[in-house]
Amino acid sequence: MPSYLTHAMEGRARLRHPVLAATVALDKALAVLNGADGVLEARPGSGSILLILAPDADLERICGTLEKALPELRQPARSSAAVPVSGLFSLVSGFSHGKACRQGLSPRKLEARALLAVCGLSIVLGFAGSKSSHVLAGTAFGLLAARHVWTRRKAL
Repeated sequence: MPSYLTHAMEGRARLRHPVLAATVALDKALAVLNGADGVLEARPGSGSILLILAPDADLERICGTLEKALPELRQPARSSAAVPVSGLFSLVSGFSHGKACRQGLSPRKLEARALLAVCGLSIVLGFAGSKSSHVLAGTAFGLLAARHVWTRRKAL
């Protein structure tokens, strides 16, 4: 499967690439995809396209047709588009606010799972009676939670 195919499940697929952020390329891609066999609908997004597919759609053939129209899609997306996070948190976790995914998870989901894991660890250590480990895990959770609130303060 091509690198710009970020998500695929029965009846749906998401295509994401920096080339699709350009209006001309997006319009061209939508014209090709709306005429392709197996594509019921192609919905534009911000640098992406959501495909609504027929049950018998051949996604590899659809992507091949799209690559013929837009050969730039064959080039992998640059990872430099992500905005690096500075400070201690980037050294500990490596999270970024860009579009890059690790192990198939977006940075936001990875951050939420890390928060839940550290919270759970703190609770387990508290019940286990390991006071110093419980305090250390609680402090880590507090720092992660404070960073989470700080980065999303405008949404509050």
